[in-house]
Amino acid sequence: QAAKRLADWGFNMIGSGSDWMVGEKGRFATTEMIALSMWMKDRGDAYRLTLKNEGFCDELANVFHPDFPAVCDEAARASCSKHCADTALVGYYLDNELDWWGDGDWRACGLMDYALRTLPTNHTARIAAERFRADYPDDPAKARLKFTEEVAERYFSTIVRAIRKYDPNHLVLGVRFAGIYGAPDPVWRIAGKWCDVVTLNCYPRVDLEKDEVWLPVQRADDSSRFE
Repeated sequence: QAAKRLADWGFNMIGSGSDWMVGEKGRFATTEMIALSMWMKDRGDAYRLTLKNEGFCDELANVFHPDFPAVCDEAARASCSKHCADTALVGYYLDNELDWWGDGDWRACGLMDYALRTLPTNHTARIAAERFRADYPDDPAKARLKFTEEVAERYFSTIVRAIRKYDPNHLVLGVRFAGIYGAPDPVWRIAGKWCDVVTLNCYPRVDLEKDEVWLPVQRADDSSRFE
């Protein structure tokens, strides 16, 4: 009955992390997760911008690494070659709940401070952070903003272009953002510039054994983390 209710509602999707038992009960639209953070993580610390991962957020890919465009191309090609002809596919998620705040804490100063505090001096993201700090010596808040904007612009523009190279027809669904930490405002803005959809992840759950469909609503007081 739970699967039938999903079908009756009309436009429903299953994808990474979904209960695949639902898919066995009928034909549903699907989504694919490219999981770029894992492609970078598998190559070692030099390919990751955030090296500490407390909670559920994935570590953010080091967009300053010279191989970043090549890894994006590899990830997009691997995923799109399997799914570009799927008529049930809606589109591609780029990742899940990335740690845009830098250390798994939405109250932190941000990615630039994290890079300066945590990354080794020869890390390409640390070198970039030093450059932004030097560009705005009297305005650290602006330096943090510009660094975050640069990370987001490189991240979204590079992976989206790679996806479009191999699959021009399906949607780019963005990163599943609003789980435990969310993202700073500049990231949302730049995501909207490059992605067809800016996604919120609110953890719907289907339990076929109990015949329940549960869709939680994010608490209003969580909005403070986006200020």
